[in-house]
Amino acid sequence: MIKDFYLEPGTIIHATLRSEDLLPAFIEALEALDLTKPERSIIEEIRTRQQKVGDAYWDSEDCSIDINEVLWNMLDAHCPEGHYFGSTEGDGSDFGVWPVEVDDGFSC
Repeated sequence: MIKDFYLEPGTIIHATLRSEDLLPAFIEALEALDLTKPERSIIEEIRTRQQKVGDAYWDSEDCSIDINEVLWNMLDAHCPEGHYFGSTEGDGSDFGVWPVEVDDGFSC
C-alpha cells in the first residue's frame, strides 16, 4: 500500500484540548503518511517517553513541547499547498487541515 505524503483536508480531532486525546490523534494522522526516517524516529521517541513516564507524561512539559512544537510542525509540513494545520477559526478545539484564507482585497 502506498501512503500519501499529504494529510487530507478536514478535521483530525474535535471537541477536546486534552493532551491525552490530542497526542495520539496527531501521531495516528502522521503514521498514516509516508514519513521520512527522521520523522518516524521522532514519533517513536515520543511514544517511548510516554510509555516510560506513564500517565504523568500528559501533564509534563515534554508532552506540551511534543504536541505544540514537534508534532504541530510535522503536521503543518505535511499539509497540501494552500493549507495549514491548526484549529478552525471560531472553534479552537477543531484541529485539522484547513485552506489558507486569501485576502482578495474586496472585504468591507
